[in-house]
Amino acid sequence: KHYAYVGWTGLPVYVPADMALDEVMLKMTYDKHYVKQPTMGLCQAVGVMAPNAKGSFAWSVETDTIRMALERNVQKRRSRREADWTPPKVGAAEKQRRFEAN
Repeated sequence: KHYAYVGWTGLPVYVPADMALDEVMLKMTYDKHYVKQPTMGLCQAVGVMAPNAKGSFAWSVETDTIRMALERNVQKRRSRREADWTPPKVGAAEKQRRFEAN
């Protein structure tokens, strides 16, 4: 379902076909400077960020885990049917209604 939710916002749900995973991984290891392990915010619930044990919202994620997730995303993109991923053209009110319904 999360692919549909993200699609409703108009954001891309798949890594673009013309973008290499190595390129994505390289970008994720730079955040104003080189980082060995990317960090990201994770959701605890819809609209709620999950704090880590130190009270920060930055979670370290192993690069192998990120690569596996990106590879699965590409597999899903390659196997999708057009109707499975094309976000509907809807206005803000309809997006809000769908969000609240789920």
